[in-house]
Amino acid sequence: SDCSKGNGSWANEKCWNPDSGIPFPESIPAMHNISEVDSETAVEQFWSNEVLHISEGIDEVGGIQWDLMVFLILAWFVTYCVIWKGLHNSGKVLWFSAIFPYVVLFILCIKALTLEGAGNGLKFLFTPQWERLYESQVWIDGGTQIFFSYGVGIGALLALGSYNKFHHNCHRDAIFVCCVNTFTSFFSATVIFSILGYMAHQKGVDVGDVVKSGPGLAFLVYPEVVLTIAPSPFWAFLFFIMLLCLGIDSQFCGVESLMTGLVDNWPELLRPHRKKFTLGMTVFMCMLGLPMITRGGMYVFQLMDFYAASGMSLLWCVFWQTIAICWVFGA
Repeated sequence: SDCSKGNGSWANEKCWNPDSGIPFPESIPAMHNISEVDSETAVEQFWSNEVLHISEGIDEVGGIQWDLMVFLILAWFVTYCVIWKGLHNSGKVLWFSAIFPYVVLFILCIKALTLEGAGNGLKFLFTPQWERLYESQVWIDGGTQIFFSYGVGIGALLALGSYNKFHHNCHRDAIFVCCVNTFTSFFSATVIFSILGYMAHQKGVDVGDVVKSGPGLAFLVYPEVVLTIAPSPFWAFLFFIMLLCLGIDSQFCGVESLMTGLVDNWPELLRPHRKKFTLGMTVFMCMLGLPMITRGGMYVFQLMDFYAASGMSLLWCVFWQTIAICWVFGA
């Protein structure tokens, strides 16, 4: 969390550590005529300049980052090891990867709520801005969040539900999933905005201006509270294991829904060779991820995320699925 550790490497003139004891008017950003709002913490600088090595724009793709490639291959290797027999045969792995994040999140929540400025973050979270209801993007983002967190429209619920017995009480499961998802959303939001309130208090800015929203938000917010818990390396390790479990869980379900759909559609051809077919598909999807681990990969990821996997594309997909089920198959 110290900008001086990155001098000459990942820290630039925007880096300012509020905990350093140096007033902002005497800091390096101020000397370069950079406002306090536009300054960046050491965590933000490390994420952008050391982890991502992010370029200036999508037109500057750059080369593949080999350290990220190792983690990409590792993620897909773990995914294959879990689903090659079918997700229903990996119950213990799923139980651990589903419950462990709640344990870590609960501990981080207790610490986050005790931080100075956490109340301002919670006030920002739960104070409605009614005028934003007129903005279409708010409804698109809200619908995307609900659809993605509930697994609606992407086939995961149908694929995993196909392993249930014929008379299984799916109505009870649906209510349970909705309640757990809603609780998790509020729970994680409480932790995040408590930390954002702390960061805003440290920098002396509004909560809405403390960090930029985006796919890297978790990597910018949670480390701020992890660094305040001793021993911080241990908690940092648990935190990233938690993120790994959350990401791998989503990857399990997404890949399993694809595998189940394809194998069930051509059972005579693919079921006898499920292991080889799953291996081939995981290698193929791993290769699809290569453009996203370049220096401009974050821009590619956000482009794919907004136009291919969420937003209006997902809403339209679910809309036509509903029409097809209600007015074609159910007619």
